[in-house]
Amino acid sequence: MNPECKLADGEVEWLLSHHPADKPQLVRNTSHLYVDHDVDANDDVTNTSTPRVIHIVRLESLAPATSFSYRVRSNGGAWSDQLSFRTLPSFAAASGLSLLITADVGAGSIPPAAVAEAATGEYDMHLHAGDMAYDMSLNHGKYGDQFFNELSAIASRIPFQAWPGNHETDDHFCDFLSFRARLANQNLTGDASKSGSSRYYSFDIPGLLHVAGIDTDAYAEPDYDTSGNGNSGQSFFVAEQYSWLENDLASVNRTHTPWVFLIGHHPMYCSAGGEDLGSGRRQNFPELSCRTTASERQARWQRWGDVFQGSSEGAATGWCYDCTTGAQMIREGCTNGTADPKTEIPSCGVGTGSWKGKRWGLETLMEKYAVDFYFTGHMHMYERSWPTLFGQVQKTYHNPSFPVHINTGNSGSQNNFFLGPEANFTAFRLARVGCYSSVQIHNATHLSFAQKSAANGTVIDKFDLVQERHQQLAREKETFTV
Repeated sequence: MNPECKLADGEVEWLLSHHPADKPQLVRNTSHLYVDHDVDANDDVTNTSTPRVIHIVRLESLAPATSFSYRVRSNGGAWSDQLSFRTLPSFAAASGLSLLITADVGAGSIPPAAVAEAATGEYDMHLHAGDMAYDMSLNHGKYGDQFFNELSAIASRIPFQAWPGNHETDDHFCDFLSFRARLANQNLTGDASKSGSSRYYSFDIPGLLHVAGIDTDAYAEPDYDTSGNGNSGQSFFVAEQYSWLENDLASVNRTHTPWVFLIGHHPMYCSAGGEDLGSGRRQNFPELSCRTTASERQARWQRWGDVFQGSSEGAATGWCYDCTTGAQMIREGCTNGTADPKTEIPSCGVGTGSWKGKRWGLETLMEKYAVDFYFTGHMHMYERSWPTLFGQVQKTYHNPSFPVHINTGNSGSQNNFFLGPEANFTAFRLARVGCYSSVQIHNATHLSFAQKSAANGTVIDKFDLVQERHQQLAREKETFTV
């Protein structure tokens, strides 16, 4: 870029919706330039690249529970259409909270019913558990452009908070470039929650809910060894993220913030069986080991390439994450990164040193800090669990001691997965139907959940959960036999 060139700053002009005669206030911030990875629509590396400008404008001291009108532009450019949003309440316990939760949504697949509901003020916030656009960097970033232009029908009205999935890794480089650049505003959230990252961070809805989101790719794709991650694999990232998450959950005052949600892309409990290939053909997921060497995985992927179209991501780990070994790794932790890859599974990747047993399993933290829900995607199906922890199941939603697991991985995906054998933790599951999650937190003790059709908003599944023991569960350090 010519050093004499200067990027136009981003501008936001805003005013109170109910005081349209007031003088609009103008806020400007410095813009950022990034260059997409040079991959085409087929995910092949090319010799071209596309620069993009990201504007981040921070509005401060906005009154809570207030509607604002606004428009945006690059300084000197044309203004956008007039838009509007409403800030969150200062103390949500007095008014309740409505959440839209999605995962695995491609360009052209934003759920139409969710868009319609957002336009009527149905939701206060939109949470996304990873996999966007399929993929943001493809066709020199045009897939990402399309996805976020379509998402603006929701994100222009309510806050949008997202965490990465495996399709955000930018798999030729494994540096999450498009995710980090396009969602760089989330670094502000990360700074506030002391993570310093847009890949894992948390926030509070005062008086009602604490949301902590993590990057489970650090578990599911541990053996990447590229310049994008300092040639270290994901292992060091796993340790840093885990330490942050424990400190974050420990800081929550359950008297003031009763509900705790955890969000990540990969499930800990799921029962997907495989993928429909069309023409009456179906294929069970291959049982790839997360502890095989890269060359061994490459050989396996070559055998499965006609089914799963192996890419550099597939050569590295690909579908080694599944509902068995991969889910176990996230639940229980990963093993010695220097052990013989043929004897122990799964591992934390290269460069981690030597130890006995497993480290960084998330269920330990979910038990210790009484997490209420874990929302995920990745498996392109919907599945609701009974409260489940360490393989134990409680078949009640009245004052459960274990978290509920919700996989909402068919919010806007191809919906071509089929179900495997039903598990004891499964309360309800559905494949081949696009649907998204709607959560209504009524107060400190009562919550309603619904899974809705992406096409028309019809309720497909629903349940109510009562939890009157948040403080008690947070204090207890119960020991379970695993």
